[in-house]
Amino acid sequence: MKNIESGRKHLLLFSVMLLATLSIALSSCGGGGGGGGGGEASGPPFIGAELDSFPTGSVPSGFAPAGFNSAASVAVLDDSSGASITTATVLMNGVPLTYDVTNQDYEGNVAVAPGGAVNLSVTVGGSTYTASATQFASYPTISAPASGATLDSSIANTVTWSGGAPTASAVYALGVLDAAHSNGQLIWPLDHFIQDVSIAATSFSIPAFNVTGGNRLVLAGIFSPEVAIPNAAPGSSLVVGGLNYIPVTVTGMPVTSRTSDPATSLTGITWSGSQFVAVGFIGTGKSILTSPDGITWTSQSSGTLNSLRGVTWSGTQFVAVGENGTILTSPDGIAWTSRTSGTSNHLFGVTWSGTQFVAVGGNGNTITSPGTILTSPDGIAWTSRNSGVFNNLFGVTWSGTQFVAVGASTSQNTILTSPDGVTWTLRPPATSPTLRLNSVIWSGTQFVAVGTDTGPCLCGRILTSPDGITWTPLTSGTSDDLLGVAWSGTQFVAVGGSGTGIIFTSPDGATWTRQASGTTNVLHGVVWSGAKFVIVGSGGTILTSP
Repeated sequence: MKNIESGRKHLLLFSVMLLATLSIALSSCGGGGGGGGGGEASGPPFIGAELDSFPTGSVPSGFAPAGFNSAASVAVLDDSSGASITTATVLMNGVPLTYDVTNQDYEGNVAVAPGGAVNLSVTVGGSTYTASATQFASYPTISAPASGATLDSSIANTVTWSGGAPTASAVYALGVLDAAHSNGQLIWPLDHFIQDVSIAATSFSIPAFNVTGGNRLVLAGIFSPEVAIPNAAPGSSLVVGGLNYIPVTVTGMPVTSRTSDPATSLTGITWSGSQFVAVGFIGTGKSILTSPDGITWTSQSSGTLNSLRGVTWSGTQFVAVGENGTILTSPDGIAWTSRTSGTSNHLFGVTWSGTQFVAVGGNGNTITSPGTILTSPDGIAWTSRNSGVFNNLFGVTWSGTQFVAVGASTSQNTILTSPDGVTWTLRPPATSPTLRLNSVIWSGTQFVAVGTDTGPCLCGRILTSPDGITWTPLTSGTSDDLLGVAWSGTQFVAVGGSGTGIIFTSPDGATWTRQASGTTNVLHGVVWSGAKFVIVGSGGTILTSP
């Protein structure tokens, strides 16, 4: 395997058992894991193996079946293509490991006591590759926080540990897992690689807003140096680790990460009453995802290579809008039909009033053209309306009596209202002319708009209004962009970010509390289904809460 990253990072196994070094190697090869192929290697294979053990009788739920305290993961890849070799025979201490199609590695459970031998054997194409290591004689013991402690997600939390031997050339490692997840999902560090710590250290501070709320497992482990596997491809190695854990409760918004295609950047989401539809861009014409529950997602063909930015549901059909005037409709979120919008300007937002759709968008990047507003009674035939402002419009909502559209500013804030979607009125500025508003929602008693102030404030900005006419500006407490907002009936959730995912919650629109997002990806959209929030963002990010 060529260009394997030199710095070793680990991803705890816990039934999912995705080897971190494997993930890095696959991206370096450009093979993407191959997906199986099943063929023999054209030369010596790349082998990445890891075995992680807990003390007998102190094994987290889901790590290993009764009688076992260790989980093994072995990746066997064609060194040239990066494709998984599915026909290898892989043994760990004589125990056959089974190929897992989803994780593209060989997995299994073995019993290895502290100080016990770890012997790997991989046979490919008639050649056998072996390596041996010794499990640590003792594993770290966590002394702080105390088992069962309650941690505050809004502040830094220090983990302290002792023990673990021998320490020569070893490294400590930390992680936090979702205790409720059947696969022991790693939720911190945010890059989903366990945190390496110097063997000389006995404590580490987890930064504020890094661990999401809920029942968690704090892990501390000691890992061996990489043991090279003779005659296998360069970089092939065996690593062993001994770990311990404590259960804790973390306060704050419970957030769970869901699986999506990391190549897709998701920018909008809606709920129909029976299905979520998320839209974005990937450049392959498959920029739409659907899910009945927010957990399991299916990619759908959009029929366009244009990026999609917004989506809504009317009660009988979905309407999605995007770049270059793209408008798509669907009765079920699966089969989509392209509609003629009459504009080549980008469209960013769309809403439904009960009698008509309103879509808003750009001004064609010219200060002499107005921001785009389109209306349609059915999602099929669209009519252009005069916005009266020469700025991009990014978001639109309906209150039951009027539409409110928001957008970017030049010499004035862009907040428009309309009783019918046809005639629009510019409302007075609420704050600086450097404000860009990205999204707006109606709660039943007030509008909340979110955005970014690029002036001296350099902050995420929140505006509230009881009527869409008079607006009160609030400072969010973050310098990051705020890009989407939703209302549950009892709580607002605003999302955004720049260097990390940002989530704020508020019961009233006036007082806002930052929550841990559990992701470094920017969050673009959020919707409430009646039972949960679903949040989408860049890198295929999908979060649910609760």
